[in-house]
Amino acid sequence: MEFGVLGPITVWSDRRPMPVGGPRQRCVLGALLVYLGREVTLDQLIAFLWNDDPPRTARSVIQVQISHLRRLFPDTIATTPGGYVLNVDPDSVDLHRFRRLQDTASEAPPEVAAELLNQALDCWRGTPFSGVGSEYLDHSVVAPLQEEYWSAVVAWGTCALNLGRYAAVVSRLNPLVSEEPFRERLHHLLITALWRDNERARALAVYEELRARLAEELGVDPGPELVALHTRILREEVPQRPAARSASDPSSDTAFRFVVRNDLPRDLPDFTGREESLRKLDEAASPSGGQAQVCVITGSGGEGKTTTAVRFGHEVAKRYPDGQLFIDLYGYTSNKEPLDPSSALSALLRAVGVPPESVPERLDERAALWRATLMGRKVLLILDNVASFAQVSPLLASAPGSMTLITARTELSGLSGARFLSLGMFDESSSLELFSRVLGEKRVQSEPEQAREIARICGGLPLALRVIAGRMLTRPTWSFAHVVKRLGEQNRKLRELRVEGQSVESAIDLSYRSLNAHQRRAFRLLGLIIGNTVDLVGAASLLDMTVEDADDILQELVGVCLLEEPQGDVYRLHDLIRAFALERALAEHGHEQVAAARTRLAEYYLATAQHAADLLGPRGHNDDDRVRSGYRTDLFGREDAEGWFSLHQENLAETIEYFASSENGDLA
Repeated sequence: MEFGVLGPITVWSDRRPMPVGGPRQRCVLGALLVYLGREVTLDQLIAFLWNDDPPRTARSVIQVQISHLRRLFPDTIATTPGGYVLNVDPDSVDLHRFRRLQDTASEAPPEVAAELLNQALDCWRGTPFSGVGSEYLDHSVVAPLQEEYWSAVVAWGTCALNLGRYAAVVSRLNPLVSEEPFRERLHHLLITALWRDNERARALAVYEELRARLAEELGVDPGPELVALHTRILREEVPQRPAARSASDPSSDTAFRFVVRNDLPRDLPDFTGREESLRKLDEAASPSGGQAQVCVITGSGGEGKTTTAVRFGHEVAKRYPDGQLFIDLYGYTSNKEPLDPSSALSALLRAVGVPPESVPERLDERAALWRATLMGRKVLLILDNVASFAQVSPLLASAPGSMTLITARTELSGLSGARFLSLGMFDESSSLELFSRVLGEKRVQSEPEQAREIARICGGLPLALRVIAGRMLTRPTWSFAHVVKRLGEQNRKLRELRVEGQSVESAIDLSYRSLNAHQRRAFRLLGLIIGNTVDLVGAASLLDMTVEDADDILQELVGVCLLEEPQGDVYRLHDLIRAFALERALAEHGHEQVAAARTRLAEYYLATAQHAADLLGPRGHNDDDRVRSGYRTDLFGREDAEGWFSLHQENLAETIEYFASSENGDLA
């Protein structure tokens, strides 16, 4: 059985097409095929089908599509905690066969590479996902796939030119420049092939047609590479049949000297507590099938993503003799807009030696030149502070032996083949080690219990620990006991975790400001939870929405690392993030709204506790006036009841305290 996504979503059995269902079912199948072997979440599938306006039955619709697909392709689709995974032979999917051929071609001799790239291009049958999906799908999946196609076309054209196959280049590219009239790199290849094939007049005609179109529709002139080529043709310089270039010299007619550089920021001498994370990064950097490696470090603000990436960069610098590049994309930076990929590529190209006048204008051409420039080189590229998949996708290095290391606060859905590393918080041992390295072991050992208490208050958040250590370093008279006292004062915790240039509150606020209005409201109300955790139904009661809608918005907050999900459908906020949320909730919601939200959650706990108690057997008292909460977890036996009570023991104790303090003694 073979599957096709590089065109209409299609399945063949014995070379005959199979019926795959309607547009929605084809879209779901296509998404599973693109992310083959990786989880595709329900939220992703919903966005692929309906953008930001799904029907209330969206999850049910997708579950029906998955059920139908399972009947068509038994034992291939597995359910995961967040969605689904499809497992079939990658070579049976045209997209993954295309990528394998393209990767193999990058290391092959020119004659072999040309044939492999030709086979790769033959995998394409049109526009991916044609006739299905949404604008979000087109932007996040289809557009990057099409960029892969044009990159392969350029690679094949360059290879064929080097081999002197001018007629083949003209034959393939002539119709393509009509489809993509503004891709200057395609025109450059076509004009060069015509010129070298003694078709000077046709070459000049193609250039003039492009120049006129650019001037009329965009008001710009062709790029400097095309202008230089046009000048050479006018001067009738005799084109030399070029020898096939080595992989270390990927430049075209405009040659330049590749600059090897190390842009890594300063490594912290007191770096602490990420040995296991560094080990996993080292595994991710190990060569795998000759492919370029991509790894994403995710976490909330202040977890030390950049610090860890920089430390790793310094440790493995010798593995990447052609350079270690670092660029901040400003995804979450105060008073700065995220850097657009076109500007980022311009900076990177100039950094490695491409003359400014040789940097193309269009994003796709810059991306193609970037990949070509790195081809055959071993480079470590750190893309820091990434906001989205669209921002980072054109920047990825594709050269075998290279590695792209990304830091982000969000899940970069759509990043195929990447490894993901979630840092998490420091444990007590790492927290105390950080204090010892900054302040000295003697100072920590003199107040071990107070130092542990500060580590607990900071919740293991590296930024918070560093802020405390920094303040104590500049205030040698401050003891750990004094800091504990200051942190315990009413409404002072976040203000204390602030030094010049670093602020826990600012780090959290950058993530908060990236949310939409519905997400912000939910985040604020989650700061009002009773106890340390809340389950899905409890969160729905707190947010005053359906369980289905609550599930969606909670997963969105998990995706931006503002909310943790320690187990399925159970959520918690880091202590400092919760303090931030609570402060915002008290400032932006009136006392009545705050009380109403907490009362809804407390009544949920009471209603479910009464239901669970009934399942445990006869009770010593009756509840004639039971709370009629609109929310209750359905339990189906003694084991469920015992599990629910065990999970919520501390939350129930705080619920009793809440009822008692709000003069609801009977409910307490």
